[in-house]
Amino acid sequence: MTNFEGLANETAANNNDTLNRIAALLNMHTGYQIIIEGHSNATAGIMNAQEEFRLRMLSEQRALTVLEELVRLSVSYSRMTIRGAGFSRMIVPYNDIDNIWINRRVEFILVK
Repeated sequence: MTNFEGLANETAANNNDTLNRIAALLNMHTGYQIIIEGHSNATAGIMNAQEEFRLRMLSEQRALTVLEELVRLSVSYSRMTIRGAGFSRMIVPYNDIDNIWINRRVEFILVK
């Protein structure tokens, strides 16, 4: 079970349930490769190269954590790759404080 540090117990449990369902589906459909893509928030309106790098690494670590959990749930490591998108594809702007959490996500891209 993944820690999901800092999240409420209910949210962490929901995330773990989601990963269990995703693993079950991926294990039923073994003909697909999976790209696990992590995303993060911009932390200011103006970004410098150091902050861009930090956020890319954070988003890559987010994807790696999900990959490791899927491996633990018997999804073959050889089917998966990770990518850190940083803040390059934010869904909500950084100043939308109520919804900024939406940018902290992992997306799954299936490749036949």
